[in-house]
Amino acid sequence: MLVVRCHSTRDFSATRSAIRPVSLLRFALLCGALAAVTGCEPPRVDTIPPNAESAKRMRLEIASKVGAPAEAAPTEAPKKTGWATLKGRIVVIGTPPSPGNESISKDPAVCQPGGHPVLKPTLVVDSANGGLANVALYALKLTGDNVHESAAGKSGDVVFDQKACVFLTHVATMSIGQKLKVLNSDPVSHNTLIAGRESNLNQNLGPGQSLLFEPKKPENLPAPVSCSIHPWMRAYVMPHENGYVTASGKDGSFEIANLPAGIELKIQLWHEMLQKNFKDVEIDGKKGSLAGGVLPLKLNNDETKQVEIKIPAAAFGK
Repeated sequence: MLVVRCHSTRDFSATRSAIRPVSLLRFALLCGALAAVTGCEPPRVDTIPPNAESAKRMRLEIASKVGAPAEAAPTEAPKKTGWATLKGRIVVIGTPPSPGNESISKDPAVCQPGGHPVLKPTLVVDSANGGLANVALYALKLTGDNVHESAAGKSGDVVFDQKACVFLTHVATMSIGQKLKVLNSDPVSHNTLIAGRESNLNQNLGPGQSLLFEPKKPENLPAPVSCSIHPWMRAYVMPHENGYVTASGKDGSFEIANLPAGIELKIQLWHEMLQKNFKDVEIDGKKGSLAGGVLPLKLNNDETKQVEIKIPAAAFGK
């Protein structure tokens, strides 16, 4: 046992008087020697170098005993069993409201041929079968081996024309790696303005001119396209990370080919008026809602799955 005895001020004064004749240097040396003999210095403790693996084992052991969450082991992405195709139709049940007419305020000879009203393209429903056009559909979070070669690295231009002051493709879909070929088939100038989170373009196009625009990053939602010269003009461009993206046609039909089979899929639906709000719909005869507009499904190898989604007309308001 180490015993440290503290001397009183009186004892120290006496000691100081006794050693007053001694030089300061000799006094300092003497104190150092006494400290070494009596052990006045605090004992030194040899340190053990840290070991990351040992520390991790100790944390896991403590966590298992006290119920604290342990470090989770890395999980591998689910693996496909093959490829499959998703087909379907999106239809409106009932009589949808009229989207109304455009307010043509410039170049009426070109933008309003014959003076006839121009219907807004915000809600296009096939009068024959109720098919809903311009619904964007795209698969979420598919990467690596879960992307078929036909959907990865797509090339070729996507034509995006405008005529009679209308974008002929209201919802244009494409994958990163493709270019959007913007055309102006009108005898008047247009301004193409793309205002997405990742995709941005603002350029004038004279009569008969064209341009190529290549998005560098995918969008989470279709990016709005407008014309500052003719402000009623509106459309959307949806650059996706791969080729698993499409938009429903005039009859409401759609197809996404070569999806990975055997794993859980999430297909995002988006419409200009509904956005992601697909509530109280009917899917293959069963009523339900698509939370966040996401259609969950799992496909079998070599399957061509047919899906029909029915939306009540009341969802679009009056």
